[in-house]
Amino acid sequence: MLCAICQETVNDCVSCYGCKNHLCYGCAGLEEKSYRRLNQDKKSAWRCAHCKNTKNEPSINEVILKEIRDIKSRVNSIPELLEDVKTIKCELEELKDACNENNKRLDEVDTRIATMEENVSEINHIKDKLALTRVDFDRIHHEILLKEQWSRLNNIEIKGVPIKTGENLFQIHGALCKLIGFDVPKSQIDYIARVPLHNSKDKLIIVRYINRYTKEDFIAIARAKKELYAKDIGFTGSKNRIFINDHLTPHFKSLLTKVKALAKEKNYSHVWVKFGKIHVRRNDTSHTFIIQKESDLNKIA
Repeated sequence: MLCAICQETVNDCVSCYGCKNHLCYGCAGLEEKSYRRLNQDKKSAWRCAHCKNTKNEPSINEVILKEIRDIKSRVNSIPELLEDVKTIKCELEELKDACNENNKRLDEVDTRIATMEENVSEINHIKDKLALTRVDFDRIHHEILLKEQWSRLNNIEIKGVPIKTGENLFQIHGALCKLIGFDVPKSQIDYIARVPLHNSKDKLIIVRYINRYTKEDFIAIARAKKELYAKDIGFTGSKNRIFINDHLTPHFKSLLTKVKALAKEKNYSHVWVKFGKIHVRRNDTSHTFIIQKESDLNKIA
């Protein structure tokens, strides 16, 4: 290693903290023993004579002046900081107002939700009442339908007899009795009349008997004849077929149509009406059940 002053090569030297040059002990003005006794901090801070004379370190006044300038610079920035603080304070106030407004709105929302929950509870209560009312209504409606059909329990419905001017319905009824071989005295007839047929110019003949068993026997014997025609009771030239059935209400007529269609689909052999009630049976040996309302169609499985 070369000494920066004498340019001699040395194995051991001293390093200057200021100029970072390497000097031999002689050029550095040090005794080797004295230098080696120095601790590491002093060795690291050692400077050569040149660096000591140049006074590179700032004076204490310069240091104080620099600190004063720093303080002044910071003091000068205080107004700007105060403005920033004011701005932040205003923004915090606005944020506080916004939070208060949001809290107010949340309170209103909570109130509305509570009101809605009360309304929903009331609606559910009303729905429950309506459900019970619906059950009662369906029950009462079914009872009315049954009573309406019951009021026709003694009635038969004759379809297919042509209308004739000046006709005598008692005579027509008598001719039918003679045709099927079942005598019904006039005294057993409560009333007999023509009634319009829905969506048709034809009119049915409705006969009400005094005794329901007379009515049931009349229908049973008439059905046993299989086919009855108007020409057989004096309506020469007419090809009308005569049908004699229970006098069903519109509701039970519609229900009977549905029962027949479903029974055919499910391979049920027997559907008939007796005492104003619709009877169903799968075959000659199976159980017979009655259909009185739409839900009873589930019995036809």
